[in-house]
Amino acid sequence: MRGACVCAAIVLAIASATSSVSAAAAADPDGDPNRLLLFSGADIWRNGNFAHAGFYWSPDGLENDGLTFKTLLSDGNYRYRSGALNDQPVVGRMLGAQILPGWRFIRGPVEVKVFAGVDIRDVRLSPDDPGARLKGTQVGLHTGVEIWYQPTPDTMTALNANVSTAGRQFFVQALAGWRLFDAFYLGPELTGFSSYDYRQWRIGLHVTALHWLELEWSGALGVARDSDRVSGLYGRVGILKRY
Repeated sequence: MRGACVCAAIVLAIASATSSVSAAAAADPDGDPNRLLLFSGADIWRNGNFAHAGFYWSPDGLENDGLTFKTLLSDGNYRYRSGALNDQPVVGRMLGAQILPGWRFIRGPVEVKVFAGVDIRDVRLSPDDPGARLKGTQVGLHTGVEIWYQPTPDTMTALNANVSTAGRQFFVQALAGWRLFDAFYLGPELTGFSSYDYRQWRIGLHVTALHWLELEWSGALGVARDSDRVSGLYGRVGILKRY
């Protein structure tokens, strides 16, 4: 396999997948708009597992146009075989943080959020891989867009994309869903991302905006395939809470 770029690509997938869950933001019982959205989740596939947590803060309310801040913390482990070490297994761990000021635009059934900020990653490998380009601490510029479109009360589509100079990473994800049992959206998702010379593609089925235990849940299950010709199942789960 081509190295530690596996880790950074999956972390990007986690971050953006969770952020696309829902554009709806209810007010509290006193009529004040919700301004804070907490989120967390996990992602697992054949060669990695990651967890993340973060928040959106919108001083004018989550359902209004205006300034919004996104912060994300992530931690994960992964493994691969290094060509520079004669196909020896390497285990890596990544810690990451993104601090992203941005702006929300709402036009009828469409919500668009754009962000630009700092992306910080720290990658440790065991044993050290001289062929890995993503290791140590890297700081870069992260830009992203998140789009939620609800053409009817029973249908949704979402598109998320971002680019980071930390690891030369690019991520894009598209989702579509249909409202079932007036309880959640169900539909396909397509994901692709890259870092240096590594690529991964995913196709799966997602559940979005499921309300249970005073939380909003999302999840997905599908198949992943990468440029190292490794295939396997992937799964992800996320939760949201508004205040």
